[in-house]
Amino acid sequence: MVVIDIPLGAVAYDKSGIGYRVVEVFDDVVTLEKPDRARLKAN
Repeated sequence: MVVIDIPLGAVAYDKSGIGYRVVEVFDDVVTLEKPDRARLKAN
């Protein structure tokens, strides 16, 4: 069993560079939220 501590609000990027914000971690299920591109470019 692997335990990974993922902080809420962390951003994971996929291969195309789109960021997904972690909004919920429950047991082994991680909920990701895809921010809109305008907000991504602004950061």
